[in-house]
Amino acid sequence: SAGYVGVYDGAAHSITVTPEPYRTDEKIDVYYSQTKTLNASNYKTSGSMTKPAFTDAGNYTVYFYACSDNYKGTAGSNTVTIGKAPLTVSANAHTITYGQDAADIPAESGRDNITVSGLKGNDTAAVLSGSVSYTSNDYVKYEDVGTYTLTPKGLSAANYDISYQSGKLTVGPKSVTFTWPTAEYKYNGSTQEIEPTVNDLVNGDTVTALCSGNAAVNAGTYTAKVESLTGVKAGNYTFNTADTGVTKEWTINKAQNSWLIQPSIQGWTAGEKANAPVAQAKYGELSDIKYTYKASNDADAMYSATVPETAGTYYVKATVPATDNYETLEPAKVEFTIATKTEQTKSTFYATVVSQSITYGEKVADVTVNYTDADGNAVDTLKLGTLS
Repeated sequence: SAGYVGVYDGAAHSITVTPEPYRTDEKIDVYYSQTKTLNASNYKTSGSMTKPAFTDAGNYTVYFYACSDNYKGTAGSNTVTIGKAPLTVSANAHTITYGQDAADIPAESGRDNITVSGLKGNDTAAVLSGSVSYTSNDYVKYEDVGTYTLTPKGLSAANYDISYQSGKLTVGPKSVTFTWPTAEYKYNGSTQEIEPTVNDLVNGDTVTALCSGNAAVNAGTYTAKVESLTGVKAGNYTFNTADTGVTKEWTINKAQNSWLIQPSIQGWTAGEKANAPVAQAKYGELSDIKYTYKASNDADAMYSATVPETAGTYYVKATVPATDNYETLEPAKVEFTIATKTEQTKSTFYATVVSQSITYGEKVADVTVNYTDADGNAVDTLKLGTLS
């Protein structure tokens, strides 16, 4: 007899028993058993003339008994050894998103994410049991976008020794969306900006959006647009430029102007230089303030930019015209008076030089002058101004 030693190939294998009778035409019967040693007393009850054959990997013992009418029976045994065949399970190329773990990749239905090579006979991947999971030698969760290795594991098969072959793991960028703040602002004379919040970030990453059209000073309607992302981990994120949240229409509305210094004016006397009004607005230069005047006792009179000169009571009105950035500022009128000029009467006074006597050859002393009015009363020279 001869045993069999081989590797699983999907075919059936058994031992070989070769009778060697003295006569070639002698009929030899061979009985087989997988469980008992056969002999002359039990070969018919415990044996079978059907030779057992084995397909699956394993070690098997086959007992036999060969006999004929003219010969004494011969008993024996031999073994069938079928080793497991090598089988390679390779990971197909797979893509995950930044922030995912290779271990989180689910076992796909039909094991579409692996390639099995080395199957024997009519075997298919259905002979594999277990659930596919994955590991990586060079990738851990939150590694940057790039290419890594992916190795399957977790499978078994009775007739195969499985080895695992790594495949390519591609980590792609994670998509983010944007939330914009309020889109209504008031003009304030300074640059105002609208900045979106970047959503769906992971691992505490700090990423901000770089935008166009998101900063302005003047009143108007603008369109802000996310152009790119910035930050240490920005390369691990992406966004769909076609998403509606990438752009945002926003507005700076006209401001209501107000007075920082309320308009006022000091009256003056006719014939003197006119006093200028004083005022200051929150928005606009001092030169932007327009002053107009009218007489207070003339209800039908129109305001005019001409400054009045004659005595009387007047109103002055200060106006800051509207611009594209702020509304018109027009306060209540301010009253002032131009006084009537008073005529002054001239007075006559007398200057008398005090007499002095000197001796020939002496120098004349400083001259002393006394000032008196028509009634002979002394006059305070400080009230007379400069005299010569």
